[in-house]
Amino acid sequence: MAKHKQNKSASTVTLSKGLPFWQHRHFFKGLVLLFAFLLFVNSIPNDSNLDDELVTINHRLTSKGIDAIPEIFTSPYYQDAQGYSYEYRPVVLASFAIEHQFFGDNPHVGHFFNVVLYALCCLVLYLVLLRLFKNQSHIIPLAITLLFIAHPAHTEVVCSIKNRDEILGLLFCFLSLLSALIAIQNSKRWLLILVPVFFALALMSKVTVISFVILTPLAIILFTDAGFRTILLTTLLLQIPSYFLLNLSSGFERAMAQLGITTVVIIFYGLTHLRAVLSSLKNLFVYIVEALFTKKASVISEDNSTNSEYGFKDIFKGIIPTKDLFGFRPLLLTRALASLYLFLMHQRYSLYASLSLALLLLLAWKGDKKSLGGLA
Repeated sequence: MAKHKQNKSASTVTLSKGLPFWQHRHFFKGLVLLFAFLLFVNSIPNDSNLDDELVTINHRLTSKGIDAIPEIFTSPYYQDAQGYSYEYRPVVLASFAIEHQFFGDNPHVGHFFNVVLYALCCLVLYLVLLRLFKNQSHIIPLAITLLFIAHPAHTEVVCSIKNRDEILGLLFCFLSLLSALIAIQNSKRWLLILVPVFFALALMSKVTVISFVILTPLAIILFTDAGFRTILLTTLLLQIPSYFLLNLSSGFERAMAQLGITTVVIIFYGLTHLRAVLSSLKNLFVYIVEALFTKKASVISEDNSTNSEYGFKDIFKGIIPTKDLFGFRPLLLTRALASLYLFLMHQRYSLYASLSLALLLLLAWKGDKKSLGGLA
């Protein structure tokens, strides 16, 4: 018996060693890194570009090195002698301060780290796409990543040292999304705590990545079988850093922005589970009518038969993730509703506040685990 196991193990090793190098599990990850690095390696000998000196050469904070990091996290991104200042991007300035500590004001080193960070960003994108398209050929995420790497729109971002904020912002957004996907697909709920941490670092790199506060939950809805409560929890976790770092004038506007974001996510979830939501509404209507006029309540099942033994909580059974999530009309309606939300953002808070509350009560009904897919 032991001899048989030994032979089996030996044959497995031989088979593994006999595989072509391109079938190695880490080959395509290395390919992504290498392709991104080699594509922009010619930018490393460049000198400083336009506006690079604003955050690198003789900068009032980054030139002090690591000692300036505490002050960086309490200072604006840019401030001139007249007191004009804007934005809050301490993660970017901290990276320049660390770089200056060891290499001084060397533009070639700055370009080198831009290329390295861009390559890492592309690698994380590839890992995210592998999880989003886990049931498809690995060629799909690879092709998307390579096209992303070579897109000419990214040339200025990588070749300008100042634009490191764009790279870091996107890198941390991808890490936030990747953490959420791993937590959901591998049933490691504790990893959800990394979602707001990485997103906070992204916002502290550049606040324009705020769109990921909606894009991340929508990606989870479309590409995973996560239940409503998990999606809602992820959305709320993303809103913690966005509430404090979003550049709005008052706490009320911040709160309304968070409510609007939650509304869009709930509407999208409802549209991708439209049949189940309509079924629940039909069951609710039948239950109320029979409870009022016949003093007994029943629920219509999928075969149009009734069962008077069902309770009120059973009305919402069936709101579970569906496999067909790519219908054209739900996506079109969601786009229209998102546009409507942007229009209402600064005008009529009560409309989407009421809508958000109504949908939340409908979708978050606490039935059994199958009602909303549980936390799966």
